[in-house]
Amino acid sequence: MTRDLSAFYRLLQVASFSQGSPVNLNSIASEVGINSKVVENYFSILEDLLIGSYLYPFARRAKRRLIRKPKFYFFDCGIYNFARSTGYLDTADEIGYKFSYFRTATGMEVDFIAYGPKGFHAFEIKHTRNITNKHLRGLRSFAKDYPEAKLHIFYLGDLPLYLDSITAHPFETEIKNLGKILM
Repeated sequence: MTRDLSAFYRLLQVASFSQGSPVNLNSIASEVGINSKVVENYFSILEDLLIGSYLYPFARRAKRRLIRKPKFYFFDCGIYNFARSTGYLDTADEIGYKFSYFRTATGMEVDFIAYGPKGFHAFEIKHTRNITNKHLRGLRSFAKDYPEAKLHIFYLGDLPLYLDSITAHPFETEIKNLGKILM
C-alpha cells in the first residue's frame, strides 16, 4: 500500500480540489512534494480500493486537437457511479458502454460520453434552473463532429425540454431514468 501517509493525505487533499479536471501528475507531484511516479501509484491505490476512477477522454475520429489527459473522479460525486447503475463493478462490456469525456484544446467540453454497441450519447450536467445557449455550446460543438450522438443536458428545472437536437432532462426526476435513456 503506502508508507508515507502524510504524503498520501496531501495527495487526497490536492486531488479533491481538482475533482473532475484533467489529471496533471507532474503538477500534483510538485504540489504534494513527491515524485510523479509515486503520485501515479497513489492514484492506482485509490482505484484498487474503489475510492475513485479515471475517466478517459473520448477520441474517436477526432477532427480537432483534443485534451488527452484523463480526469479522476471520486465515487462519492455520484453522477459517474449512477450512470453505471447496473453495478459499481461492472465492466464497460457488461453495461454496453464505455464512459469518457470530451474537451477540445479551445475549451469546448462535454461532461460525459457514453459510447458502445447500445448507442452513442453525450451528457452535460448543469446546476441551473434555466438553460441558456451558453450551457449548450459544448454539446453543439460535439454534435458538429459527431452528428450521430444523442445529446442530453440535465438541469434543475421541472420540465423536459426539446432544444433542437438536445433533450433537456429535469435532474431530480429524470436521473432515475438514466438506464432507460441509455437503452
